[in-house]
Amino acid sequence: MGDVILRDFDGNTLSSFWQYGFIDWELFYGCVRTVIFSEGDWAVFEYDERVPGRRGALCAPNHEHPCPKTYILLRPDGSPISVGLTPVSSRLRHPTISNTPLRTSTYRERTRARDPCCLISSLPVVRGDFSRFKTAHIFPRGHDVDWVNKGYSSRITDPATLPELGGPTKIDSIQNVILLRSDLHAAWDNYKFAVNPDCGHVVIPFVPGYDDIAGKVLKLNHITDHNMRPLDDLFRDHFL
Repeated sequence: MGDVILRDFDGNTLSSFWQYGFIDWELFYGCVRTVIFSEGDWAVFEYDERVPGRRGALCAPNHEHPCPKTYILLRPDGSPISVGLTPVSSRLRHPTISNTPLRTSTYRERTRARDPCCLISSLPVVRGDFSRFKTAHIFPRGHDVDWVNKGYSSRITDPATLPELGGPTKIDSIQNVILLRSDLHAAWDNYKFAVNPDCGHVVIPFVPGYDDIAGKVLKLNHITDHNMRPLDDLFRDHFL
């Protein structure tokens, strides 16, 4: 449970996250729209048990930041509204085991050649020692069918050969991988934090314990070739 909590009129928790100061009301409204459906328009209000309807002040979708507290979702006029959760859910990610050594190693070697550090924390690779680092896919390899259906294969401009790209899907393209500090790899796969490409590639954690990376900017300035740069569409998908 986060320290920013959104409930419906019946007390059910619709959303929660840990506020590091990088999620404003406009972004929060956008996130809520992806996970709920309703019979009409809605708005977020401060939750106040001392007043009828538990409705406090209106929280408009602006660039102010939600404070750590509980909020309630109601109609814009403050009356109750029925809402439900959409079937949208995060893609479960699992370690990928491949019988093809080239597919297993090429994307890793290419990423190590491109990235001199963890792109999230900026921890540098010293004297070619990658023991503290892992290569992470932005869009999970195990969901290549979904990858193809979303049209990501056609957006890859990486000039490597198809075997180096992971086959016709191109899911192992260097445009779908980043170098991370080892401890951040599992957190990335489990959506503990994400990169918002629509807000300067800022790093936004959603759970406590990630103060060391909260607000950092994804390091991309060393990538001068656009065909080698991770795609914003993939960061956007991971953020969602």
